[in-house]
Amino acid sequence: IASSCPNLTYVSLGLCSTVKDTTLKQLALNCPNLSFVNLFGCSYITDRGVGKLLDGASKLKYLCIRGMIGVGQAFSEKVEKQYPDIQIVHQFQPKPVRDRSKKY
Repeated sequence: IASSCPNLTYVSLGLCSTVKDTTLKQLALNCPNLSFVNLFGCSYITDRGVGKLLDGASKLKYLCIRGMIGVGQAFSEKVEKQYPDIQIVHQFQPKPVRDRSKKY
């Protein structure tokens, strides 16, 4: 898909067991317009693959790497600081505290 879709801007591959680091490398090389990538629960992706995607996808604005056992906490926090213009969702973020004094 990556090699034949250079204008791809949105890709959601959540819970896809066939996505690997090489997939992310191909997306980074062949899809320069990517702005949204959801990789929720892709268990075969590592820090290295996410790094390749971030290095190559210069227009990326949103990246979900939650539920990925191959991506560690230190890496997740590092990329969050290194790429402040990208909304990065990962499992190590603290859960928001709900204000119980407000009635919803």
